[in-house]
Amino acid sequence: MISVYDFKNDVRDVVPVLDYVNQNNPRLISFVGQGAEATNKTHEWTEAVLGDKQVTGTGSGNVITLDNAAGIAIGNYLQPVSTADVYIATAVAGNAVTVTKQVSGMADIPSGSTTYKVYGAATITGSKAGEEVFWEGSIKTNYCEIFRKDASLPGTALSTNTYDNASKMDNQVYAAMEALQSQLNFKLWHGRKSLGGKGTAATAGGLYEFCTKNIIDAEGEELSVALINELMKELVKAGAQPNAIVVSRNLAPAISDLYKDQVIIGENSTVRGQYVSKIKTAYGQVLDVIYDDQVPTSHLWIMELGKIKLSPMAGRAFADKDSTLPGFYGESRTIIGEYTLEIYNADECFGRIENIG
Repeated sequence: MISVYDFKNDVRDVVPVLDYVNQNNPRLISFVGQGAEATNKTHEWTEAVLGDKQVTGTGSGNVITLDNAAGIAIGNYLQPVSTADVYIATAVAGNAVTVTKQVSGMADIPSGSTTYKVYGAATITGSKAGEEVFWEGSIKTNYCEIFRKDASLPGTALSTNTYDNASKMDNQVYAAMEALQSQLNFKLWHGRKSLGGKGTAATAGGLYEFCTKNIIDAEGEELSVALINELMKELVKAGAQPNAIVVSRNLAPAISDLYKDQVIIGENSTVRGQYVSKIKTAYGQVLDVIYDDQVPTSHLWIMELGKIKLSPMAGRAFADKDSTLPGFYGESRTIIGEYTLEIYNADECFGRIENIG
């Protein structure tokens, strides 16, 4: 019979439907991998320690007073992040580190607050585990959020011999998953994390909440290669390996214009125009260009995509089940899942240019 609803009592895993939506409707969320399952509404992860350890301190004479000298040992090398000068630790007393220049011609110790990269002392023959100081990554948290959408077919549609009923309901489920993908993508950018409480929903935080460093103000200037390279320099210096540049579609012409003199047209080509999908920066990295309209038109992001993960609550990944109310002339299914976002090393692996003219 046409009106038979074959999977009324089934609970179906619809995560593959989201994967299909991601292929057909590419947004930033489409490029995000799955993270570890959350086992609590408050989800934790450990940051990776990228590049060289950095400390901040103020110099006076041959002493650098650090904000925190824990882990600094005699023989460590301290190098200001903005120069190639090197100072060797000869004594450590509390947070006061006495240093000497590695080469006499190097500049004096900066007197203002300065950030230093720390390099370890040489390793001796016969060294054993535990001699090197371990720099532990910090713990970050986000909260799990429930995402829900309903798909319904009225009785008339169920009784119309246009397609079989399963296909018609699947079309509705697919449309609902498109809406859920859009919600996930919005949260990835603009979510604000909140644990929630009685009568208040928990919400997950996104990129604009977690990523508050490596921000360049273009001050109304047009987008330029110089601005992109400046942001790249900061990210690479922090230990990131950027592989994507994300902008609104409104900036697509500006991206293409930056590299129009490098577009090569074959003599047999019948297509004209330019569309840039990859950019090679002055630092050698090739960045995929991703267009996402959740990015404000005056912003450009550069990021390491692998540092973002979408994590389901254990046993709560997207599934659909019958939710038809008594007396409803038709059939309904509810698609529901509980997810959070892991954004690793937000201070090092993500950056943006703002106020692009």
